[in-house]
Amino acid sequence: DVETVEGGLAALARFDAGERFDLVICDLAMPEMSGLQLHAELARRHPTEVSKLVFLSGGASGPEIVAALDALPNVRLEKPFDPRQLRAFVDGRVSR
Repeated sequence: DVETVEGGLAALARFDAGERFDLVICDLAMPEMSGLQLHAELARRHPTEVSKLVFLSGGASGPEIVAALDALPNVRLEKPFDPRQLRAFVDGRVSR
């Protein structure tokens, strides 16, 4: 099953309500808060869930964003990617 929300605040609200997910794929650039800000809030509010976060990156990030991402253990997927590649990635992560 796939569920979507628009923005990091909506994602946090779902976690705050007690919802849990196998995998959370978020863009680095989102409305209301960045993917890195979402990561920080998840780490603070729901530390057991933060490892499920996967970043999508278009490669247009500045050096400070790249350094911040490199310091995190979370997986990063670079855009563009083929839908089959994404499906295979998700299948591989969820089946663990």
